[in-house]
Amino acid sequence: MENQVIIGNRVDCLYRVSTDKQVDYNDNSQADIPMQRKECHRFCEKMGWTIVHEEQEDGVSGHKVRAENRDKLQIIKERAKQGKFDILLVFMFDRIGRIADETPFVVEWFVKNGIRVTSNREWNMGEYYDQLADEWILHPETIPKEIRAVLTDIQLENLDGSLVQKALSLAKLTPHEGTDGIVYLVDHFIHNKVGHYGGVALAKALEKLEIGVTYIKQLTHGSASSITGTLIAEGVS
Repeated sequence: MENQVIIGNRVDCLYRVSTDKQVDYNDNSQADIPMQRKECHRFCEKMGWTIVHEEQEDGVSGHKVRAENRDKLQIIKERAKQGKFDILLVFMFDRIGRIADETPFVVEWFVKNGIRVTSNREWNMGEYYDQLADEWILHPETIPKEIRAVLTDIQLENLDGSLVQKALSLAKLTPHEGTDGIVYLVDHFIHNKVGHYGGVALAKALEKLEIGVTYIKQLTHGSASSITGTLIAEGVS
């Protein structure tokens, strides 16, 4: 298959989840990460790229397991050495890893070996900011008070994607896609906790602290699912 596709558009995909609870199983009882796979497939179709190989890591912590001990990542690195693909696609860049003194150098290694590393999520954020600007211009009543507090009236009347991105940063709001597929604006602090510790770990911590959905809704502008579906699944009430 690989020698039938256009050189430059051949994609290897890497999917990763940090806990077994985030893994689904198909009809053949094979582990699968359907959300990441689906989004990466859809993105490649949109870009006109061809997926030639996929690897997935089930229950592999991006914080704790170093790159040399990740078999699937090593397989992809070997394929890069052999020139079997052109683009490494991940759902989010943290799927490559979350070790501060290592992960940037993993990305750099691929780049030096002629591989373009890109992320479905980060690529799509530019479109999201543009769409949000259009939505707020058409429906100004939906603009959060935090955004109004950091922008002038003139800026609010002339919104574009770059201004929306700047305003979200100033207001300390971070876009986060919920399990329902809707993107919510989440308090930056709580979003970082989710990103750093993972949804399941956060849910357990909140449960122990007896911090429930009401508090989460306040932080996420009305939807507990904007953090992660595991908040509900873990029994936080």
